[in-house]
Amino acid sequence: MAKKKKKDNKKQLFIYFVTFLVIVAVVLFVFYVSNGYKFDFGFLEKESESESAASSAEIGEVDSIRDLKVYFLDIGQGDCIYIELPDGKNMLIDTGDKRNAGKEVIGKYLTNDKGEKVKIDYCVATHPDSDHIGLMSYVYDEYDVLKSYRPYVYSENKLAPNFPSGLNEGKKIKATSDIYYNYIKSVYDEQTPWEFFKDDSDFTNRFYDKNNAEYEYTVDFQMPYAATLNGYNYFTTPNDFSAIIMLEYADRKVLFTGDIEYETGKKGAEQSYIREFVDYSYMVDCDVLKVAHHGSDSSTSEEFLKLVKPEHSVISCGLSNKHAHPLKSTLNNLTSAHSKIYRTDLQGTVVLTINSKGEMTIDVQTHEYDSMLFDDGDTIKAYEKEHNDEIEKFKAGLNAA
Repeated sequence: MAKKKKKDNKKQLFIYFVTFLVIVAVVLFVFYVSNGYKFDFGFLEKESESESAASSAEIGEVDSIRDLKVYFLDIGQGDCIYIELPDGKNMLIDTGDKRNAGKEVIGKYLTNDKGEKVKIDYCVATHPDSDHIGLMSYVYDEYDVLKSYRPYVYSENKLAPNFPSGLNEGKKIKATSDIYYNYIKSVYDEQTPWEFFKDDSDFTNRFYDKNNAEYEYTVDFQMPYAATLNGYNYFTTPNDFSAIIMLEYADRKVLFTGDIEYETGKKGAEQSYIREFVDYSYMVDCDVLKVAHHGSDSSTSEEFLKLVKPEHSVISCGLSNKHAHPLKSTLNNLTSAHSKIYRTDLQGTVVLTINSKGEMTIDVQTHEYDSMLFDDGDTIKAYEKEHNDEIEKFKAGLNAA
């Protein structure tokens, strides 16, 4: 009997030990998975930031479902797009050029009802050109930025070697400007998450109201040619590194295209986009298009417009700009595509509103010069010269009001 009892004790000790090991294994598994790790054939590896972002889906209750609003800000020659998302978050795509009066415009719109500066949940710098990121450092100094999306372009500024390892990476395209260097430094100084955007940088946020009705929106980085960062190796101009983003909410789609170009050929961004989606046009058919490159004739080809089929198109450009944007050929392409045209140079800030039912409106600061919406940049410049800067003075009065 004594021997049998001894064997029973050993058996119980073995069971306790195995149970303890199982508990420890479960605890460790939960800990690592909850901290962003994944198991792959027995090896433990950390998910990249972009992988985490691509699969993210935040769920939370909000006090009220607000309308989604996209502000195409009138900041002169350049792009600056501020987005109020329906769950209370905010997104900024580019900032315009510091040589223009962008600070005042940004300050006006990036302020809440209490007169406080908003927090920028997502900030996208589409590419290194100054008319898109000229005020990025100002924004990072003045606002809290919670997540940054960066172009995969290497800064060759003389001070760039001082950056920590891993911060300054990407394709070398002679990006030597102080503006781009200062932007990267601002992202680093903010000490919040950032990533080089690519095709899987997408995220979907789900949320519900007090009645448990569920809603969601998706920010889809549509760049299948950049499935990995190596996909950018074919590009040679800053414009083609631009983020292409489709914002989807309540069965509506808004497409942002940065400065992607068609004329750079088969290996350029616009032609690559067309080639990747030609058999999947339902994925890129949009309600509203932010016209690429300020209406330049280097972008927005007939082929591209046939693919994305925008009902409305917004051109962000400066009044009487030196590039003569928008070009007549681009205006003709948009007209042939039966897309209604809006322009910041003639109409001021353009505001797109989409409610939870998918009802959409587009408002502008003024319709005073709508008869000139189909005139190219040179025609507008000639009018301004002949009429003593009439449009500029009229718009200045609107912004001062």
